[in-house]
Amino acid sequence: MRKLLVASQKSGVGKTTTSINLAAATAIAGARVLLVEADPLSAISAALNLPQHPDKRQLRAAGIDLPGVLFCGVIPGLDVFSPYEEGGCSDEDFDRVLQLLGLDAFHESYDCLIVNGPPFLGGRPAELLASCDEFVVVMQAEPLAHRTMPAFLEMVQRSSQGAGRAATMRGVVLTLPESEAPGGRWERELRGRFGKSVLPSVVPYDEEVGKASLFGHVVAHASPEAPASVAYQEMAGELQLAKGASGAKRPADAALSLAAVAVRANPLVARSAPRPTVKAGRRSSTRVPRPSASGTGLPPKDSPAPPPAAPPPENIPSSPEHPSRAEGSRRAPQPAPVAATPAPAPTSALARPVPMPLHSVQRPWFVWVGLAIVAGIGLRRFVHLPDFALPMIVGLAVTAAMTLMLHLFLNQTGQEPAAHLAAQPAGGTSGLPAASSPRRK
Repeated sequence: MRKLLVASQKSGVGKTTTSINLAAATAIAGARVLLVEADPLSAISAALNLPQHPDKRQLRAAGIDLPGVLFCGVIPGLDVFSPYEEGGCSDEDFDRVLQLLGLDAFHESYDCLIVNGPPFLGGRPAELLASCDEFVVVMQAEPLAHRTMPAFLEMVQRSSQGAGRAATMRGVVLTLPESEAPGGRWERELRGRFGKSVLPSVVPYDEEVGKASLFGHVVAHASPEAPASVAYQEMAGELQLAKGASGAKRPADAALSLAAVAVRANPLVARSAPRPTVKAGRRSSTRVPRPSASGTGLPPKDSPAPPPAAPPPENIPSSPEHPSRAEGSRRAPQPAPVAATPAPAPTSALARPVPMPLHSVQRPWFVWVGLAIVAGIGLRRFVHLPDFALPMIVGLAVTAAMTLMLHLFLNQTGQEPAAHLAAQPAGGTSGLPAASSPRRK
């Protein structure tokens, strides 16, 4: 069975169209072809409208625990297999799919295997190259299209060495954009750079390709006389993809049944047990105790004794204010009684008493002195006073100022007038009894 990989350096150069029409041209030439979708974007499924195809076989329905759908008879002699049709396909599952396609059941059912690879061979180029014997590179004739070719060939060589087998490069497939005519400037430049590596047939821009994709048809089958169809048919002949076709082959059902039997017997292809998945998040700090060797839950005899427990705290004497911990744990907690008039917190004997404000009602003489000064100034301005009244007003103002300064000085030194201390009860805010209070002489 011929195994051809269709690769490209980037997307949008006609790689999927080349894969579909090369497979169709090979089938038209009389070979039984299996087209494999290896691009996760599933461009073949969209171009051929495969979800609406009536004849499709799932691998799991055939007894193979792998993702994938086989579409039979897309055109006469052409089947399409897609591992991404049911949803996602992991890299491990895709590797097993490639191993499945390499079984004798598929070798005896198909003449040619064409794989539509992802751009730049995706993330696993070694597996793709190992599943095929030869490959072609699709390149669009445009400026600077040759710049990535050395890096691509170096990656292919490195991947082939890692896979243990080297795939043979069959040539470069040139596709022309809408503005480029066959034999144009960029085609000549690429042929001058790569020489005979470029295939003689060039795929021109053809509107029939887009029309066929709208209806889910293959242009090489629906319009065999279109310019693109003729180019793909010539290219399939140049690559000799239909050479050695044996004609009648097993039907798809028989091939899947034989493959299912081979999968059960082959441990390399059989699906291994899934690994337990760990959900992201914080780990629980709760530890599940492991049972002991005897199964009774007790530690074995040879195990060291556990360390002694910490001594319990000393007992607190039971009282209405401080109940014991054991008694408190036995009965339900009761709300603390709310005192009607909470007693003031005792202060130290050296604590400074809070000074009374100057405008307090307990010091009405300050207010009267201030009013007297204001009244005296007002009377002096608006009322004519005798000469002896001026010294009296000045004396009252000086007396009031000295009294105010003395009051402020006593408050800063922490002393109170005797009348204020005598009015406080014993054990008040000063913390001293009334008999021992200092008196001002």
